[in-house]
Amino acid sequence: MDRTLRLFETATIMVLILFYSALAYQRNYVWKDELSIWTDVVSKSPNKARPHLSLGIYYEDNGFYEKAESECKAALRLDPHYSHAHYVLGLSLQKMGLLDAAIMSYKKAIQFNPVYVEAYNNLGVVYEEKGLIDEAIAYYGKVVALKPYDMKYIKTYSNLGTALRKKGLIDKAIATYEEMLQLKPDDAGARIDLGVCYFEKGWVDRAIEQFKMAIRLEPLNPDAHYNLGMAYGQKGFDDLAYEEMRKAETLGSMRRSVRSNKF
Repeated sequence: MDRTLRLFETATIMVLILFYSALAYQRNYVWKDELSIWTDVVSKSPNKARPHLSLGIYYEDNGFYEKAESECKAALRLDPHYSHAHYVLGLSLQKMGLLDAAIMSYKKAIQFNPVYVEAYNNLGVVYEEKGLIDEAIAYYGKVVALKPYDMKYIKTYSNLGTALRKKGLIDKAIATYEEMLQLKPDDAGARIDLGVCYFEKGWVDRAIEQFKMAIRLEPLNPDAHYNLGMAYGQKGFDDLAYEEMRKAETLGSMRRSVRSNKF
């Protein structure tokens, strides 16, 4: 009797081990990557907003913008006040070129979270894309006002300076770039932009100084060499101007600058 009981107990333990091993294998298969994780969570919790948003974030991060839009809208049907869902929806719409719809989504994000800095910044970007520079300046300014010393949002200073320059507000653009460089003095792009503003003000020597500093930071930056050549030409230093223009042409053929900072 005892032997029979022990055999039964052993068999039961073996069955349980096999059962839980099978469950673990199935779970490991389902959770093998982020897409599987959130697809699985959504299937098990279809009436919760957060899993839909998490799946939407995955799709947006990986370039599946229409799927991201669908999941964000599913999240918002469940929770219309979900500011982050409005923001991610705005990202997807913006990347699909649906700028007016993106603006509406970003504004909804701000409506439910008035200090949503990323939404303010992206509104500025969208308005600038639409050519509405005054609106872009206003929203970039919101970011700078809310996070004046936060390095995470340093790019917004550059965006604001560019928008101000487009409006011809050179003095304000200069002040913005100078403030940015106090926070990040090793930003070669900002030095080039500031040098361009100095050049437009007629402060050629100060422009040359900025372009030289940019070259020290990024010796292979063709825009810095091009602009330095232009400034040397303005001063009548033709040999130096020719040398910098030649460097700019050579470097430009090697690596096209991601951003254009030319006059």
